[in-house]
Amino acid sequence: MISSKLMIGIIITLSTLLLVSAFLMLLYRSKAYYERYSGEPNWWWLWDHFLNIESKASKPYDFAHFDIKDFKMVNELFGHREGDILLEYVGHELLKEPWIKYAVRCHNDNFAIVTDPLGEKDLYEKLNAVFARLDHMPQDPSYKIYYRCGAVCSDTAIPAKVLVGDFAKLAQVMGTKQNCTDVVMYTDAMKAECLRARKLKAELPLAVKNKELEVYIQPKYNLSNEKLSGGEALVRWNYQHKEIIMPSVFIPYFEKSGVVDLIDFFVLETVCRKFAEWKKEGLPLFPLSVNLSRYTIGVPHFLDKALKIVEKYGVEPALIDFELTETAVYDNQEFVIDIMNKIKRSGFKLSMDDFGTGYSSLSLLQKMPLDTLKIDKGFVDGIEADESGSKGQIILKNILSMTKSMNITSLSEGVETEKQKDVLKDWGCEIIQGFYYNKPLNLSEYESLLANL
Repeated sequence: MISSKLMIGIIITLSTLLLVSAFLMLLYRSKAYYERYSGEPNWWWLWDHFLNIESKASKPYDFAHFDIKDFKMVNELFGHREGDILLEYVGHELLKEPWIKYAVRCHNDNFAIVTDPLGEKDLYEKLNAVFARLDHMPQDPSYKIYYRCGAVCSDTAIPAKVLVGDFAKLAQVMGTKQNCTDVVMYTDAMKAECLRARKLKAELPLAVKNKELEVYIQPKYNLSNEKLSGGEALVRWNYQHKEIIMPSVFIPYFEKSGVVDLIDFFVLETVCRKFAEWKKEGLPLFPLSVNLSRYTIGVPHFLDKALKIVEKYGVEPALIDFELTETAVYDNQEFVIDIMNKIKRSGFKLSMDDFGTGYSSLSLLQKMPLDTLKIDKGFVDGIEADESGSKGQIILKNILSMTKSMNITSLSEGVETEKQKDVLKDWGCEIIQGFYYNKPLNLSEYESLLANL
């Protein structure tokens, strides 16, 4: 039998272990609730101390979730420590706002905000005002910071209960504008749109098999003689051959979910197949540009796959002009520029799309082996809106002058009026694309255009 003294010793030992375990657990939970550097509460604190409690109590509150646009660029330009300082600065400044009840950092550059119920209009205005106040790096006021925010009002937040964070993130990803802050209010329609995007992703392989994806060509014209000089291949989804879905609906979601390469390779193969047909028919061949997403660039053996496709149809690589957006280079500049050099050495052409929408355009431009620079439509629209000598017009003139000096072809997209065409020609633009000459044409219409040259 166990002696009473031994039993007491065992009990004391077990009690001590339980107390130590409880203390360690409390210490762990305490550390898990707070930011390592700032010491401020984090998402898990907000969840356990407010959201999980308030959602059950049905107390009214508004909720917002946001991130810092192109935060990776901050780390690349200033370093990770300076990036951490920016995150601490944003968190501290949010807590100074009297209308914000809680503000926590969730992960990376993502934050969550809880406010008293303000109503949609007031919440929208207050969020925009605080982001306008925090629109620069504290270490470098000349460097602008923009935000992407989704907000949920109380009448949706209370029934949503634990889904309020998901609803805010749904609204957040709808903010797709460049060089500005987006505050998007959640609506039930967004949930339906997200579900539809997921459905389209699941149906994409079958859509390719059933020939639901269709390629259109928007012609490009040489301003020196106003003759056809090529075109840009664009994709449309003829959903179940009943409804045309524009790429703006599915491409952004496919980029985020990692299946957009299926689209990019489909367009490339379609273009190469048509080149082979047009060559056989004796039609003139002009270069066609094919969009290349930032995800496709990173696909293993991307270039090998592209070369196999052009070789399969006997197409000269110089007839294919790969278009990358300026932001596609930001994620990993060294890697992407290395890929671009390999693309050029393989004989393909290279264009940068949407030039002027990024932060470090000039520093990137000197590193990239570009054939063509596509000037963003926003500058072209400014020709109609701006007075002569405005900042927008000065920038556009200098871009055109710079590309000529660097022996890079300049192309202006979104040209819709004769005034825009004439001004661009006077300022030295070489190629234009837009509704002034042609809308995007289906393949049969583009073939007819070639046949009538």
